[in-house]
Amino acid sequence: MELGDIEPVQPRSVWANEARDFTPWLLANAERLGRALGIELELHAAEHPVGGYSLDLIGQDLTNDAVLMVENQLEPTDHTHLGQVLTYAAGTGATTIVWIATAFRDEHRQALDWLNEQTGEDTHFFGVVLSLVRIGTSAPAPLFEVVSKPNDWQKRVRTASRSGGGMSPRSEKYRTFWERYLERQASEHSDWGRRGSPQPANWMSFGGPFQGTQINPSFAQGRRLRHELYIDRGDSSANVALFELLVERRELLEAAFGHQLEVRRDRRQASLPDRHLPRRRRHPRGGSVGSVPGLVPRRRRAHAPCACPSRRRREGLRFRSTVRLSPGRGFAWRAQRRGTKIDCRRTREAPEAGAGEEAS
Repeated sequence: MELGDIEPVQPRSVWANEARDFTPWLLANAERLGRALGIELELHAAEHPVGGYSLDLIGQDLTNDAVLMVENQLEPTDHTHLGQVLTYAAGTGATTIVWIATAFRDEHRQALDWLNEQTGEDTHFFGVVLSLVRIGTSAPAPLFEVVSKPNDWQKRVRTASRSGGGMSPRSEKYRTFWERYLERQASEHSDWGRRGSPQPANWMSFGGPFQGTQINPSFAQGRRLRHELYIDRGDSSANVALFELLVERRELLEAAFGHQLEVRRDRRQASLPDRHLPRRRRHPRGGSVGSVPGLVPRRRRAHAPCACPSRRRREGLRFRSTVRLSPGRGFAWRAQRRGTKIDCRRTREAPEAGAGEEAS
């Protein structure tokens, strides 16, 4: 088998002008940035006026119910843009602040780290390195590498989830949804392992069907419900081997899931050359945050190909690694279905228990 080599591509060769080319592209591809940051976001407008200046992009951090701003730079960071980031944050009231550049000087990365240390838990500064790569004659693929983020970001999310205090209407809807979901899981599928606690976020995490995996249901943009089988066996070669075996068994997985699935490999970080983000997707319409009756069966289908030890043996799906999980160096196999999406633009009130909202 002949394999290709990764070649770097200069961002300016794809986006000649930051304002005319890159900013509109990012506005139309906000989900790519959201995946890199680990949050659900929406970008609303480009060249947003702030006094006599213009902010590149303004939007909403849906995970934290906060104003989000993005400052772009198709060159290495400089003091001028650091000042613009702070000026625009003050002028818009943004508490999720994203600075994108093709390279981050140590001084500017340290400045963002310091800002994250000195500000409260509601303020989040992200530094993101943008690059492009291609394999052979393929189209250039954008990479977003987060080089600065809030200290103990995941710990803060979990702490907020456990406390449940001071929640926004959206967060309360999330918490109510997961509470009802977990109740149904406990009554119908006690063999799925540790129940966990409902959290006011757009995702939950559960132990996977075999060691070194997790199943993560979450809400995605575009009225989709996503189930992700996350593989992290502590070693990139073991991750690749398991992923390739899943691809080989694709027909079995699709039969268990009940729909044809799309497989995609999206390279996320140049520093992790073996990392992919494969997905299984299906997008039927309809659903809402109140649709617990529909979510559990979907998880059952996502779980089914691997959940039964006897079936794994029968189909040759044997996984014996016991390597400890180490976040950030794994693979994900995602199953997404359109539906079950919180829409705070339609209503800011929590749904009634057991009631499903009709989605337009």
